[in-house]
Amino acid sequence: MDHLSSKCLPKGRVDRVYVIRYTLLFLGMCTLVFVPFLLTHASLIKKIDGMSQYIVYLRYMGQYLRRALDGFVHGNFSLPSYDFSIGMGDDIGQIVRFHPFDFLSVFVPSAYTEFLYEGILLLRFYAAGLAFSVFAFAMVKGAAWMNVLSGSMVYVFCGFMLIRVVNHPIYAAPFIVLPLLLLGAEKAMKKEGCSLFVFSVFLGFWSNYYFMYIMSVGLLVYVLVRFPEAFPSDRLKNLACLFGKMAGAYLLGLAMSMMTLYPMILRYLSSARQPQGTDALELLVYADKRRYIAWFLNLISPFQSSGNGTNLNYAVCVLPCLAVLFGFSWKAYRSLKMLTIACLVVLLIPGAGYVLAFFNRENSRWVFLLAMCCAMAVVATVDCFAALTKRQTVWVLASSGGFVALVLLQTLLTGLNVYNAVAAAELVLCVGLLLSPIVRGRSVCAARRCVLAVTCISTLAGSFLTYAPGFGAVTKQYVKAGNTLSGFQNYVRSQGASLIEDDAFYRVEGFNVRHGRENSAVFSGYNGTSEYNSILNADMMDAMISQNNLGLGAITTMRGLDGRPVAMNLAHARYFTVYTSYGTGSVPYGFSPEPAYGNRKVSVYENSHPLSFGYSYRAFITREHYDALDPLEKEMVQLEAVVAEPAKAGMDDPADALRKAGFVEIERPSGQILEETVSLSPEGKGLTYEAGIVHAGRKSRMTFRWKEKAGYDAYLLLEGLDTPDEISNLTLQTKGCKKTINVRSEEQLYNIGKDDYLVHLGYGASDRNRKAKLVFSKAGDYDLSGVKILYMPMETFEERIDALNEEPLEDASIEDGLIRGTVHFSTPRILVLSVLQAGGWTWKVDGETVSAGGDGDGARLLTANVMYQGIVLPEGEHSILLTYQTPGSATGTYIAIPAILAFIVLWFWEMRARRRMQHA
Repeated sequence: MDHLSSKCLPKGRVDRVYVIRYTLLFLGMCTLVFVPFLLTHASLIKKIDGMSQYIVYLRYMGQYLRRALDGFVHGNFSLPSYDFSIGMGDDIGQIVRFHPFDFLSVFVPSAYTEFLYEGILLLRFYAAGLAFSVFAFAMVKGAAWMNVLSGSMVYVFCGFMLIRVVNHPIYAAPFIVLPLLLLGAEKAMKKEGCSLFVFSVFLGFWSNYYFMYIMSVGLLVYVLVRFPEAFPSDRLKNLACLFGKMAGAYLLGLAMSMMTLYPMILRYLSSARQPQGTDALELLVYADKRRYIAWFLNLISPFQSSGNGTNLNYAVCVLPCLAVLFGFSWKAYRSLKMLTIACLVVLLIPGAGYVLAFFNRENSRWVFLLAMCCAMAVVATVDCFAALTKRQTVWVLASSGGFVALVLLQTLLTGLNVYNAVAAAELVLCVGLLLSPIVRGRSVCAARRCVLAVTCISTLAGSFLTYAPGFGAVTKQYVKAGNTLSGFQNYVRSQGASLIEDDAFYRVEGFNVRHGRENSAVFSGYNGTSEYNSILNADMMDAMISQNNLGLGAITTMRGLDGRPVAMNLAHARYFTVYTSYGTGSVPYGFSPEPAYGNRKVSVYENSHPLSFGYSYRAFITREHYDALDPLEKEMVQLEAVVAEPAKAGMDDPADALRKAGFVEIERPSGQILEETVSLSPEGKGLTYEAGIVHAGRKSRMTFRWKEKAGYDAYLLLEGLDTPDEISNLTLQTKGCKKTINVRSEEQLYNIGKDDYLVHLGYGASDRNRKAKLVFSKAGDYDLSGVKILYMPMETFEERIDALNEEPLEDASIEDGLIRGTVHFSTPRILVLSVLQAGGWTWKVDGETVSAGGDGDGARLLTANVMYQGIVLPEGEHSILLTYQTPGSATGTYIAIPAILAFIVLWFWEMRARRRMQHA
């Protein structure tokens, strides 16, 4: 490749001077890029992902590390691995993201987490540009510092960084690791050592294994493209040697990361986040044909996306630089051209995006690869503008003219798109300047200064159009500065939990969880029922889906238990929080009529007839019979019999062993669910209803009327409900109650396959007429095939609870990751604990470890009630001990420690060899 080599970054003055220049430019650009946030008083924390999980986990990580260090000082070297405040209890290491930069949280008090979060985000931007600069200096012979600065600004402030990374800071990981990974590969090919390559692989897997998968695919393509140039002769022999060396180095880096990676792999494989199938045609051709043109416009247009997160939005100089690159003869910069073409081909083939999304629905999180190519094209071609060839001039004019023509055509057909129009104007000015006598025919310094200035100005214009009110207005999606932590502190569940004075173990459920506050329990340190995370407990999701519980909104979002009495008792939710002004309209059956705790803003109601943390059964129902029931019947049957399944997949069904042990088997609950059809009016406020379609205007309302029955818990069933958009939030309002119904279409990435939505309305103390309003927040045509009211009888509810509490877990000591207690069983019984089923728990009964399988006459572990821990025990007195260890952590550590030692030996050996060469 002409002008490209693996020559290392020159040492000495250039190194230090460039870093100073880069730092000053970066600081100035950052200040101006994020001015719209300052002007709108917005933080860099998005209301959804940033608020709901990233800042919560960053704050938690700082607290965790400080507690761990304090423990080390006092001789306690154990690290907690489980926390009941994470969702309904979860693994700390699998939920809290221990990314490299996040370790800085140990030095910052919790009160300043918002500033820490923003500082780490900008540090990620800075590190990405610095990593790119190292790669660019190493690969381009005699690269001018201004050219590398231009490339780094293109790379750091591209659309993916400004939109996706600011939303998800962890998405910056590949921008930092990729340049180091490719440079490590270059060094390995040039026989300059493998230590950088090994470390980059380790860093990639540690930072984010999903992006490391994408980088690994890119790495393979990169090496195949570069190999012919790196080895002009004896290629077959060199290919075998290179493959062996790089494969070994890659596996060493992979092994070093196993301490955290192996448990994550096990977690992923046990989750609902599995590869998703798709139609063959969808893998070949985009359904939206506009994407084949839109990518070209969005290459340099700010803010725009050509679909599924394809935020390119590079500085305007990228297009003429790519034109100059391809205006060279094919041999010049061949590798860079081939890699750029490969990225563009991937951009045009849905199947390629599907593969890079790890065989899930196509998305464009891989476009950091294209950003790398475009930024390198800028570094490699800037000097050429001082003396363009005729062919290069034609390429520049043709590409620029094509872009402007497309923008004009779009304007004629669909109207003015301000973002594309601004990009076209910038392009005309940029090309006019680069082809003018100011640059052309003069020294390369003029071209360098011009491109650097254009890059900075275009970046600032693009960021302004992305963030500023009246344009992209992205800042509206971010939390007001200084309000992040107070948003959790003032939240109804957090405030309610802070009022409770109870030393026993309990969980807190609450009124209609606000999206973005699902992790309030983690923030405030109480045990809740809601969680927002990329991977939720699979058994919990199974239970929620099978019982059609509204609390599970998506495969990433658990908002609680919808105030359903049976579900709350099974979860040991003993307190319910609600805004005082709402009264008791949303308080579930079985809770005290008057608040146990409260103030003017928040009231806390206590479960007056709670199920014990550990309760026991004499009857069971098989999963087959359970699955044959309707959702409410599935919930109701658990008051009479445990849903018995194997503790681990692939093990024998426990039904035969339970029958032999004398347990009673039932097939359905003794009570009966009543059902009434609701007649729908053809007209509502701002909407009409006909033939199963709701033609809704924005904030239109549909009114339902039903008769509340004394002694029954009522539920609203919305059948065949679907949204015209990927996501719509409908609001159900009754007297004293307000609930959000999160409707997701089949095409939405995180949908859970719902067609029917079951909403808990509350208990009827007397027969009376009731009404509810269903508010449609977005205009459109919604599918709704019918509406029913379902009634669950509650007359035997307390009796069933008492029966389960007859022989409970006694003398219980419940801590994070450690549970102790005793049972006194008069007959063989099935003990169930309100602890989510998870592979890391180890049971000991009477001092003996119990395996997942077992003798039918002795202790046998179960998955109980779809999502909880259960065990079959013989009659008598038994001591119970449960301990938790992250699944795979021991195995991962055993692999990682020798690998890390091997890396240290490799690094010292390479350092010694390098010194010998210098002295030779």
